[in-house]
Amino acid sequence: MTHPTRLLHDVYWCCEPRQYPDVSAFLDELVAYQIDLGREDRMPAWDEVVLSASEVNVGFECWIDEIEHEVYIDVLADDGVSFTRQELMYKICDGIGAYLITHNAGLFYHKFFEGIRLDSATAEATAPTYFVSLGS
Repeated sequence: MTHPTRLLHDVYWCCEPRQYPDVSAFLDELVAYQIDLGREDRMPAWDEVVLSASEVNVGFECWIDEIEHEVYIDVLADDGVSFTRQELMYKICDGIGAYLITHNAGLFYHKFFEGIRLDSATAEATAPTYFVSLGS
């Protein structure tokens, strides 16, 4: 199975060193953020399955002690089969937030979520690798 080359580029968000108690609390803020940006007419289907994989490796860049690091986190699907848009967004952003807090790291000016892109070498893998695009 070939995985999508790009995902979640239709969702706007600001990644921060913060965690949410659950996917529902995260989704409430995510939806409010879309509305604040005037995107209520372009709201994606949050419950839509966007990735058929039980696990995904997600990479992002951050800074620790003024040194840039490329970090990878593993994200597991709750149902062991696939990710909905809301679950994938929550787990990526919550994982980034947890890493930033735990490692006293920062994203600095590149904190605006712009989707994820597939590492083409993992296009056929059971657990694909995606890299988070963060902008300023």
